[in-house]
Amino acid sequence: MTRSTLNLRVSPAVKKRLKHAADASDQTLTEFLISAGEQRADEVLAARTIVPPDFYDRLIAALDGGPQADQAVQAIFSEPRRFGQR
Repeated sequence: MTRSTLNLRVSPAVKKRLKHAADASDQTLTEFLISAGEQRADEVLAARTIVPPDFYDRLIAALDGGPQADQAVQAIFSEPRRFGQR
């Protein structure tokens, strides 16, 4: 896996606080920053994910309508059984 470097400049107080939190989480500072950064990135991106209104309306209507059996599936289950149970 290819890795990339990310350099950050923070005040000594911020670094100390981050390091303290990483230690409390039993993680290295790098692990803590990556984990926290990924979590926040997921939150931000999820909040900005836009579903087109027509798709959303169709999805809700389909969920409200309940399950509907496919005709091919109904045909398979309406055929007589070839094998009996013992």
